Amino acid sequence: MKKIKDFSIIALLCLIFTIFFMYPYLINNKLPLEHDTLFHLSRIEGYARAIRNYDFFPVIYPYKNNGFGYASPLFYCDIFLLIPAVLYNLGLGVSTCYKIAVFLATYASSLTFYLALHAITKKKSASIIGVLAYLFSNYHISDVYVRSSLGEIFAFIFFPIVLWGIYNILYEEKINWVLLVIGFSGLLLSHNISFLFSVILFGLFLIINIKKVLQNKLIIISLLKAVGFTILITLFFLLPMFEMMASDKYFVTYYSYTEYLKTSALLPWQFLANETVFGMGTSDATPAMVVNVGYFLTFVPLIYFSMKNKNSFITTCLFLGYFFMFMTSSFFPWIHFGFLSVIQFTWRLNLLVITLLTPVVSYIFSK
Repeated sequence: MKKIKDFSIIALLCLIFTIFFMYPYLINNKLPLEHDTLFHLSRIEGYARAIRNYDFFPVIYPYKNNGFGYASPLFYCDIFLLIPAVLYNLGLGVSTCYKIAVFLATYASSLTFYLALHAITKKKSASIIGVLAYLFSNYHISDVYVRSSLGEIFAFIFFPIVLWGIYNILYEEKINWVLLVIGFSGLLLSHNISFLFSVILFGLFLIINIKKVLQNKLIIISLLKAVGFTILITLFFLLPMFEMMASDKYFVTYYSYTEYLKTSALLPWQFLANETVFGMGTSDATPAMVVNVGYFLTFVPLIYFSMKNKNSFITTCLFLGYFFMFMTSSFFPWIHFGFLSVIQFTWRLNLLVITLLTPVVSYIFSK
């Protein structure tokens, strides 16, 4: 009963934080036109129509583009838009349904961040501070209020679950592979690029702990189970996507985004920008969209270097977090990393920066 009561209090706190974060949306009956707003409104409307035709796993929206159709679900799974799509069918406006989707995703991510941080630090107050650090990080604010990046907003629900799963298996050796299945499956069905990031992150942790992994057969078996069940759960999305990728050529198969990587890399002054504005300028004369993680997550983790009580998992998070932050900068030689052009913009790596540095902040406050 005490655990239920404690979680209820945390759930209420996260709800209050989410309401405060979403306040600009909640007091405005209009929806600002952000970078990808129209695309996601179209997804909700298309999925709602598919549901009316009893198609809960659509791969194409035949009524889009003046009847020519639109196959966005083949590469951008819409399963997490079920609630807003149903609400749209019940008569709510599509803008309201979009706001509800963002609200629910933000609330869910605050809860998963708390659960993951508490599992790592074992301290409630420190975990709550971590949730606030994530919620009000500059990049998350830009995702919601400037970019309208619904895929990344959903991905934030599952990144902490993946990190929790990594900690659970590789550092506590509890062999709870279900966490990785939930995290990886959720990311794949939320945002393909975010899933790619999670695979890279998992691979790095695996390499760092390779000796421990090779000495423990249970870890290997658990990891294989996690991969296998993730594939099985997401087959309904993976098979049509792979079939389409194998049968046709697309713009992204021959167009390189290497130039995007170079131009989107952050200049030194952009790491200190702290006012959320609309736009994607990259010169000193042009206002830039704020795509850093903010002062708090950038500088507070540095305190860890002066601490006596070190933790191997937190130390790894710290160095990986700052490494990915360095990768978002113009100092990183992106010209030689064209094979990563699929991520389009270097500042997308802030998804990993936030995921990795938030536990560091929580750990510092827990001590």
